[in-house]
Amino acid sequence: MAVARVAVVYYSRTGVTKTVAESLAEPLRSAGAPVDVYGVLPAEEYSRPLHFNPRLAYETLVRRGTDVKFEPEEPRLEEYDVVVVASPVWFNTLAPPVQEFLRRHRRGARSLVVITTSTLDVDCSRVSRVVEELYGSEPALCVNVRSAQVGDPAELRRISCDISRKIVNLAGGGRIPEAESS
Repeated sequence: MAVARVAVVYYSRTGVTKTVAESLAEPLRSAGAPVDVYGVLPAEEYSRPLHFNPRLAYETLVRRGTDVKFEPEEPRLEEYDVVVVASPVWFNTLAPPVQEFLRRHRRGARSLVVITTSTLDVDCSRVSRVVEELYGSEPALCVNVRSAQVGDPAELRRISCDISRKIVNLAGGGRIPEAESS
């Protein structure tokens, strides 16, 4: 059985979401899945403090997107079986660069997985509705990872292996090893 090709696309202002995105790639690659990781960035980064930034609030809640650029390049979603989109949660929704990515690539992936990062629990049904509105279909899987979990390497490895196993199952093949206990 062929192993699914996976794209991981993320936006990370503080590094938490980037850590989660990169941690997912490792167990997927261990299962033999080709994985490419892309950063989606605002053309102009947001200044601090984030929650008192009028541009950030406008782009998150009203415009629901921003001008973006990609590192290393813009992904060609038709080349992937599964696309994982990772975003911090701002104002109870996805960050503007991710909103723009979803709008720009409307229904571009066979299977879409959404991972959010936040300090608190997030209602994934609400995130799924936002994704459906922007992207044109609900994600096959939506998972929230809390910032405190990212700070614990063993917990992050466990979560990454669990999410990776679900991604492989969505794609119909491969095996992800269990996370090792520390």
